[in-house]
Amino acid sequence: MIKPCFLRWCNRNDLEEVAEIEAESFSDHWDERDFLKYLESHRCVFIVAEFDGRILGFMIYRLHKDHIELVNLAVRKAYLRLTIGSQLVAAMKCKLTKTRRRIACVVVESNLEAQLFMRFCEFRCISTLRAASHDGKEDEYQFVFNHSLAAKALDAACSGKGRAEP
Repeated sequence: MIKPCFLRWCNRNDLEEVAEIEAESFSDHWDERDFLKYLESHRCVFIVAEFDGRILGFMIYRLHKDHIELVNLAVRKAYLRLTIGSQLVAAMKCKLTKTRRRIACVVVESNLEAQLFMRFCEFRCISTLRAASHDGKEDEYQFVFNHSLAAKALDAACSGKGRAEP
């Protein structure tokens, strides 16, 4: 386990490192221009996880009136399974409210590691979207985290002191 990362807002200077993490994580990856669109969007939150001056992971989520949509999350391969992704997801869960009670995301069928991670983070698969990937060749699974199902544990985690607040 790595010490807690410093979670902070992403800025333009981070995009090169973020794109590196994306490229090592996904075969069909975004480039810096793709990330810039999200960085400039007022409805999106773009967070990086930093440790010892190096970006180890990132997360992008979009705020909707009644839910949060996890758009992208990746961690450097050398730092997988060291709680960085969990720290990012925990910070996002703390943004849930009485009106914004769930988080939704989509994972492609071939990304078993992401599916297992989402289940570890208490997300549940609620539907299969047939041939819905961008190339139409893969199914996608829709995962949802529902605040009301984990309210007590979530409230305890979000009230902790010393937590980095992006």
